Amino acid sequence: MKDKTMIGDWIRLSTAASYLWVETASVIGLRSWLLLTGQPGAGNEAVRMVAEKYRANVDLALRFASSEPLSPSKAAQISVAHYGKIVTANRKRLSKRRRKPGE
Repeated sequence: MKDKTMIGDWIRLSTAASYLWVETASVIGLRSWLLLTGQPGAGNEAVRMVAEKYRANVDLALRFASSEPLSPSKAAQISVAHYGKIVTANRKRLSKRRRKPGE
């Protein structure tokens, strides 16, 4: 039974990681469009992007440092969930920005 649970955990992890990968590509595209077109706030977005990456990495490192040792699959699940929340928030925020008023 433990093998079934472990396989299910890895399948859920790989699915979540795949969604994260697709959503990350979307955020990269939205940010690139913003920067390439020179829209208002593009410079602020570039600064925000770097600051968010630093903050996300520090937050995750602190979480791991303050917890007991984890299995590799649990550490990966925590990492994907951590970055997933940030990437989803960025995609939603940047998608709203891309829409024009009245659409």
